[in-house]
Amino acid sequence: MEIDEALVAKILTEIKLLEIEYQSNQAMILTEDDLKCNLFARLKPLMPSRMPTINKDNYGSPIHTEVKFYDEKGFLTLVPDITIVHPRHLSIFHSVEFKIEATRNRNFGKLPSKSFELGGHTIIIELKFCRNTKGIQDEEVNTYQADLDKISRLQNIVRARSNGNDRLYGIFAFFNKTDLGKEKFEQMVSANTNPSLHILYNSGKVDFGDVEISEYEPGYRMERHSHC
Repeated sequence: MEIDEALVAKILTEIKLLEIEYQSNQAMILTEDDLKCNLFARLKPLMPSRMPTINKDNYGSPIHTEVKFYDEKGFLTLVPDITIVHPRHLSIFHSVEFKIEATRNRNFGKLPSKSFELGGHTIIIELKFCRNTKGIQDEEVNTYQADLDKISRLQNIVRARSNGNDRLYGIFAFFNKTDLGKEKFEQMVSANTNPSLHILYNSGKVDFGDVEISEYEPGYRMERHSHC
């Protein structure tokens, strides 16, 4: 398995397949975490679940969630929803950065506070779910743009920290419960011309105009109480 455009293309296909599934199963995604879990389940079979890390006899998975990345000042403040990295650039024992000493031994740095470190080519996925029955609102577009800006920042940081050797592929997948406000999203996309960033609009096409109860209960009705 390699972190490259071919893997990115497979991920983009799975995102569109998730959109098709969502349209036929419109109560499947209730929250943004639901969206993340459903996409994670689709992506995991695309890659081996057990691969050797940088450390001997230690293995790991390529796909993870809520991984903290270093910002421009070296603080762990940038957190994409899903991260995919080859485990050969991952360590849970020490930093993956090292210096070559006069004895030609590699001296790895200490383990950071997050208790692991990774490097190499990387794919990050940012997810947004609009569950508003009125669709995309003007005030929400700024939050979507913030995620796009975060991806661009991370791409610049990875490029700088690796002296241009490592590449970060960015994917922004937006899911709209309805199809309302799509034009607002398209306007935002047209203002973002990053060639290393894939932006996907997806819709569940839920129609709130005509809603019926599928099952009729004859006789007396007791009160129903919601739990969440």
